[in-house]
Amino acid sequence: MVVISVRTVSSPSPIDLSVTPAEHVRDVKQKLAERGHPVESFAVFGNGRFYRDDEKVDGVETLFVLPTNSMSVGGEDYDTSAAEMLRREAGVSSSWASNGQLYEYTSTANPNMAAIPWLAFPAHLHHSGPTRVIPFDLSKQMGLEYTATSPNLLASFIRIANKGDQIETDAVATSQAFYIIRGSGKSVSEHGELEWNEGDLFTLPACQKNILHMSTGDSPVSIYFVHDQPLLEYLGVKPSKRKFEPTFYTKDEMYSMIERVKHEPGAEHRNRIGFLFGTGATKETTKTLTHTLWALFNLLPKGDNQRPHKHNSVALDLAVACQPGCYSLMGWELDEDGWVKDPIRVDWEPGAAFVTPPGMWHSHHNESGGDAYVLPLQDAGLVTYQRILQITFSTLSEFPHSPQKPRQLGIENPNSNQKYEPVEEQGKERETERREETKVAARE
Repeated sequence: MVVISVRTVSSPSPIDLSVTPAEHVRDVKQKLAERGHPVESFAVFGNGRFYRDDEKVDGVETLFVLPTNSMSVGGEDYDTSAAEMLRREAGVSSSWASNGQLYEYTSTANPNMAAIPWLAFPAHLHHSGPTRVIPFDLSKQMGLEYTATSPNLLASFIRIANKGDQIETDAVATSQAFYIIRGSGKSVSEHGELEWNEGDLFTLPACQKNILHMSTGDSPVSIYFVHDQPLLEYLGVKPSKRKFEPTFYTKDEMYSMIERVKHEPGAEHRNRIGFLFGTGATKETTKTLTHTLWALFNLLPKGDNQRPHKHNSVALDLAVACQPGCYSLMGWELDEDGWVKDPIRVDWEPGAAFVTPPGMWHSHHNESGGDAYVLPLQDAGLVTYQRILQITFSTLSEFPHSPQKPRQLGIENPNSNQKYEPVEEQGKERETERREETKVAARE
């Protein structure tokens, strides 16, 4: 039996405890509790290091029982100044000790975080007004401190109002994708100069300098612009390496590929009729647009109902071409027929975008007289690489008696067709300042 001296914030003087060489830290805590000093969740420090509860106290002369930042003693707040003095006496960094947090596993394993909302980004935002970038900023809804449409991605419209107008984009990103909604022009970056027309798509890797975009045609230009700067903001990093080569896909190539895919045997029974974009850098791995971005060019034939599927990536969908009567149904469950149960409805509009949250079932429907096309851009390049995409399909083999369409087409509920509202003009000025501050800080 030996006597060790224990120091804790709930006692003004050292506490002497008799312990045997076989006793553990948890036994010391139990003896302190019996003397009116409950310290079950506190950290124990001695001999220049922290001890686990299952470690023996043999050979220790003095133990310091230190609270973390959020703990109390016996339900009462402890004396923080006393705790600080105790840490200094023990030789423990106060900042390290105060930063530590401990959580019970089962109540914390699925933390309550702000949901990713389903919202539409209407086309009228890029139909008028001056030359500018129009970010689809849902950071407030998601509780983020940086501009983002999803935790990993930011989608924006770029509007170039007049022939000869120029605008720069300054994303601090590893992957940038540009789809030309309308108009013609060119983009100039450190990777070269590219001329483009309506319906083309191109990607750029990390850029150390801004990218210059300009209109060369007689009509206004609208571009759908998606990049992964929010992911880098979260990680606190900046791009230092080119992960893929600049890549260009023409409208003619895309529609030629769609024609080939839709005439393949069994195409009418597929969950989606489309193709994925790839690049050389991902050919042997994820087969995605870039190492972080994923894109699908999907045909929704007239009168068709594409069955639900879901995935762990966030989809930022652009309605490329459609007529009234095209829409998506989204919900968290399937009904007995394998269609979305109690869905919310998002109507398609040419040149409009919308968010499909991760893990949400979604189906596409075309009640119009013409074919429709949709271009979802996702963070599924990254998610696929992590092996956690988990795309799941509602199939006829699983629901053999399912009708070819939901029993209630055209359904809407009160949450349907929610649209994004841009910030007020006064807020836009501050947002521009904030983006500039972020850009400068990231590149310093």
